[in-house]
Amino acid sequence: MSLPLDHPYVTVGDKAGQVQAWRLSGHNDHPASVENATEIRNTDRGRLYVTLADAAGDLKVSLFRGRDKGAADLVAEGQGPAGTRVVLAEQNASGLTGSVYVSGPGASERIVLHAALATPRDMQERDDRFDTLLRESPVESNPFEAIMRMTSAQFYLRIADKFPPPSRSFHELKTFSSVPRSEPGSFGDRDRQTTAIWRLNVEADWELVGLQNPGDYREWATQDSLMRAWNTRVRGGDQDPVLMRVIQLRHDSEEQFRRVRPFVDLDLDASPDIAARTTSWRLERG
Repeated sequence: MSLPLDHPYVTVGDKAGQVQAWRLSGHNDHPASVENATEIRNTDRGRLYVTLADAAGDLKVSLFRGRDKGAADLVAEGQGPAGTRVVLAEQNASGLTGSVYVSGPGASERIVLHAALATPRDMQERDDRFDTLLRESPVESNPFEAIMRMTSAQFYLRIADKFPPPSRSFHELKTFSSVPRSEPGSFGDRDRQTTAIWRLNVEADWELVGLQNPGDYREWATQDSLMRAWNTRVRGGDQDPVLMRVIQLRHDSEEQFRRVRPFVDLDLDASPDIAARTTSWRLERG
């Protein structure tokens, strides 16, 4: 069992676990650059709005780049029987393709897939010098897809460090009074939250499905992505101004990540219940 670091997507609102193990290619939210007036947008700042519909015994999966899910915003779609991987073909010349495993039938309008936590559009708005990187990298090649994936993978690792998936949790906490009693996991309530944050998919990967506020990490993700983008341009020694920028972005991103509290959906009803605990319970005398 592992984390899907090659496909580090965050799913919100899939209470029944109907869609798992996403694969996407070509997702972007790329602003026009100085050299190229073309704007590529097949996500909503990295978010995709998912609808599931029964279709003659199959399950039809539709991905939209807009919350209203209008016909013009349809970017990928496919259908197939439950228990199979459904191929998602691009729609409206979006450039977005992929596939997803569907586990069961049933309509849904509440699922949001975070294909990226920050996009080139976010980076450009955060750093006006980012256009330099756009000029050096043609938008057709989508050079920032790898950076977006690395940032999302880092997010997975950070959340797993704070709230390990159940397979990485410790032995259960035992307390003794007149009747011995066990709590789930050595962190008690904290471990109960990890089972709500993570879901083991059909490929034996732990997916992030219970975290309700991934959008709150956008500023962190933007700074982390900018750090990675500018790091590819470091050429000089310790006083290289680009290196100094990278160091500052790394510091800013660390500070930003610490400020955000993750919210967990314990009962999987697609609404946050509590802010996740990052400290363990303590038993004290007295």
